[in-house]
Amino acid sequence: PWWQTDAPDRIHTTILRQPDALTIHFLNGAASNLKHGEIMPEYCPTPAWPPLQQDISFTIPCDAAKEVYAVSPDFQGRKPIPFSLANGKLTATLPKALLKAYTIVWIK
Repeated sequence: PWWQTDAPDRIHTTILRQPDALTIHFLNGAASNLKHGEIMPEYCPTPAWPPLQQDISFTIPCDAAKEVYAVSPDFQGRKPIPFSLANGKLTATLPKALLKAYTIVWIK
């Protein structure tokens, strides 16, 4: 794969290139146990977004970055994410506390 993450099963990810950044979207689907083709129930499981048991590390090709931060409807403002650059790759860790339902990590 062109990028790596240790996100648990059912933590869904999408990477999008923006004009001046790269964004990684994390969606907590850990409570979902639907099989392909099943009809979605009209209620949410409890809890709808179970707390993560581990931080999520990821490595992505990147030659330069000035900042990495997380944003989410689950908290206010930007939360800086520590990162390192080496050999054309960026490595960072999204703390488990920053992903309740949905979080976007911005790499600028």
